[in-house]
Amino acid sequence: MILICTVLLAFWCASWAAAADADPAARAQQAEGLIAQLASPVYVERQGAAIELEALGLPAVEPLLASAESPDPEVAAASRRLLDRLAPRWARWDDSPSVRQVMSEYAQQSEQGRLAAVAALAAMPAGESASALVRIARFDTSPDVSETAGLLLIEQVAIAEEAALRAVLPAVIERVNRLAGPSQRASGRWCELLAAQVESPEDAIAPWREAVAGQSQRMAAQDPGRGSPGAGVLRWNLLRLELDADAPRDAVLETAEALVGSTEDQKEGYLERVLGWSGKAERWGVVQALVERHKDTLTSKRSRYLLADLAMLQGQQEQAQRLADEAYDTPATDRDARLNEDSPEIDGGVVVAQWLETRGRPEWAQREYYAATGDDAALNLSSVCAASWLADSLHDNGQEAESAEVIAALLSRIDATPESSRTYGQLADRWRVIPKVNTLRATEAFFRGLAAQAEGDAKQARDFYEQSWGFDPTNADVLIAMHRAAGDEDAQRDRVIDRIERLARSMQLMIEEDPLDPTPYNQWAWLVANTEGDYGKALRYSQRSLQLSPGNAGYLDTLGRCYFAVGDVQQAVDAQRLAVDKMPHLQVMRRQLEEFEQKLAEQHTPTK
Repeated sequence: MILICTVLLAFWCASWAAAADADPAARAQQAEGLIAQLASPVYVERQGAAIELEALGLPAVEPLLASAESPDPEVAAASRRLLDRLAPRWARWDDSPSVRQVMSEYAQQSEQGRLAAVAALAAMPAGESASALVRIARFDTSPDVSETAGLLLIEQVAIAEEAALRAVLPAVIERVNRLAGPSQRASGRWCELLAAQVESPEDAIAPWREAVAGQSQRMAAQDPGRGSPGAGVLRWNLLRLELDADAPRDAVLETAEALVGSTEDQKEGYLERVLGWSGKAERWGVVQALVERHKDTLTSKRSRYLLADLAMLQGQQEQAQRLADEAYDTPATDRDARLNEDSPEIDGGVVVAQWLETRGRPEWAQREYYAATGDDAALNLSSVCAASWLADSLHDNGQEAESAEVIAALLSRIDATPESSRTYGQLADRWRVIPKVNTLRATEAFFRGLAAQAEGDAKQARDFYEQSWGFDPTNADVLIAMHRAAGDEDAQRDRVIDRIERLARSMQLMIEEDPLDPTPYNQWAWLVANTEGDYGKALRYSQRSLQLSPGNAGYLDTLGRCYFAVGDVQQAVDAQRLAVDKMPHLQVMRRQLEEFEQKLAEQHTPTK
């Protein structure tokens, strides 16, 4: 017994010394040889191999994951025991509080619990949970869990185009590989390819084609009749790469047709996505070929508008307008309505109009909105949303008087009878997307104030702003407009400043009640940066909101204004460009960017 212990101690000392000297890839290769010794009939050899494997650390995890499925029960059991001891530290010190909360109990969760954790991580702002998802993709013992984490990362990069994730992913992969070596596991390899494609999309195309083929073969071997949803996600990423890298037309079409042909229920939706991506990449040969092949499928209102949009992007204005007219005359379908996952009860035409706004086609969107808000329209979820979104669209384009008239017409319908007033109240109570009546009244007065100010009537503008504030004293934009229109009267300006300070104190209380809610930080920063107060604190609060909600376009818009307030115009321009990149269709963001860029140009213009 003493001899055995002495031998094992020697194994332990030698193995730790060797592990300290070897790089991760060499340790992984060494692990494969040691695993074979787990089947040795000699006890000392088995235990010695186990000790050496444990000393190898994370590089031994992937070889042990494979041997845990060994037909030899001794090897499989020993591998599972070692995996329990080699489990990584799932929660890291540099994770955000939200990520640490999810990962703190990860090791104790069942497979279903870990899948739920993966879903929670994927729902966080892109980039925040990247490190945790990569850890899971590399080291979770369940193939389903690890592949789900890898596939969700691919969806964020390829389908959602999350720039924040692309920015951090190479560093995350480099850190993991420094500790564990390159991955031989499918899900780990996907993560490495994602990082590689950020640096060189062209070089990543061939490896991704191999990954698609490999995943399809694995899924077919497991269940020949199941198909390969995982291969579909990989194929979407491949298509994105081929388009961005200007791959040959036939190669792109082959990938596109494989995606479109993989589903019957979602065929039109897949076609729309492929066409949208191809149009953005200006691959007009691909667009033309797909439209010609699948014109009988592209029949919904949204599909027809997409064809009109693609024609406009090619400079074919007459054809684009003709196609848009055809789309307008096309009845909306249930599929059009389902595009709004939060409120599928909204009419499909209204939902398509909202989508048109994101495509930068407000004139087409407004026509759909007007159709849903006509005099004969019932007072329901769809007509109210159409009116509210139409007013927002007109306001974004600087048409303040028209915006006010849309809200006034809606209020007239609400106030027509006690029954209509009750109906609206019930709608507002049920649907968060519908504003309260007083909010509508405040919005109408605010838009009328903006219209008066644009006409140069400062007094009438101030009167309307007062009306708006009376209906809703929590609207920061109204106080900002009041501050800009206050004039030279000290009493008037003092009254506005007092209101600003009171609202700021209210927002401060909200921050203290829930320090992890980014909204009040952003609201405080926006209010102060656009009026007066502690601009440095506004900048810190804006930065905090983005720490809690990375990449939020609205918060980036606020950050730009905060930098401008403290006099850092270059940083203001940089932040505002990021905001515009995320929501290029919003004219209000573009106008703020123009303001900042003009100021920056003035600073760089030599004085005479």
